[in-house]
Amino acid sequence: MVVSLLSERDGHALDSAHVASALCGLDPAHLVGWIAMVGDEPAGLTTMYTRDQRWGDRTIRAGYWSHLFVREEFRRLMVYPQLVLAMMRGIRPLGIDGIFTGTRRPHVAEGHVKLGFAKLGEYRVLYKPLRPFRLLARYKDWPALLHAAAAPGDGLYGAYLGLRRGRAPAGLSLRAAERADAAIDALAALLNAAGQGRISQVWSAESLRRRLARTIDGYDYRVLVAERGGRVVGGAVYRLTIRERVAAGIVMELIADRAEPGAIPALLGELERRVRTEGADTTLYLDGLEPATNAMLAAAGHRTSNETYQMLVWPRTLVPAGAGAADLANWRFSFLDHDAF
Repeated sequence: MVVSLLSERDGHALDSAHVASALCGLDPAHLVGWIAMVGDEPAGLTTMYTRDQRWGDRTIRAGYWSHLFVREEFRRLMVYPQLVLAMMRGIRPLGIDGIFTGTRRPHVAEGHVKLGFAKLGEYRVLYKPLRPFRLLARYKDWPALLHAAAAPGDGLYGAYLGLRRGRAPAGLSLRAAERADAAIDALAALLNAAGQGRISQVWSAESLRRRLARTIDGYDYRVLVAERGGRVVGGAVYRLTIRERVAAGIVMELIADRAEPGAIPALLGELERRVRTEGADTTLYLDGLEPATNAMLAAAGHRTSNETYQMLVWPRTLVPAGAGAADLANWRFSFLDHDAF
């Protein structure tokens, strides 16, 4: 039933194993959900990923809202607000203190505000063209002949990017890491160090490995680590996806030890090289990480798109006026915290 609903939402058949991976096997310790039925027909669903979230001077059990979908033929029956209200009423018995989410659809955000959510602000999506001519051809859906004509220009641009790509600092090495790699434990520790004092997810090696399972659309998450003397001092997480015919390399996370600021540009350069080799036309990055990281990406050629993610929280008592959690500048939020692009 879940696979069928999400396949209808995405407009193509999803593999049940990929759905199970992305939805934590429907394990109630990590994901909770509600399905609306009209007679014997599934009409829609909504889910939340449960996680420990730093919230000012305490840690709360939060639900990150995701995968809301109502089938077209049932939308006139007001299934959408009924699903949302059922979710809002249902969190207390589950030990969940609050709900938050980021949505890139402004009308959806406004609808949630009317249902009682607080809107904190928005994050911008940055992008860096890696194959600018093919990116334009695909985005505009131009004829195949123009796609082929883009290749020489993109080849020259790729050479230019290679010349601009900096080298890793002396003594720093970069490598790929699998989910089972011991480096994942170190990355979880780096993420927790970066999130101290900010509204941020509390990671464990187990939760990070679970997050890095295969995506709902069958792509793999990729991890790069930066090491010095065998010690992990930084990491990057990325994946590929297709959006509106464009192949995008999603920069999901960039993290480094505070004593190794040079690891971030080195990881980013290697990430861009790899996703371009794997066929990406552009990168996408959410500007919710450290200000210095955001500035570095902008200096490295990332541009601000017209796409935003609006952050919503319920109940409003979690974000009273003047509270640190009410100011998005106090949050640390990346695509690693999110599940859809």
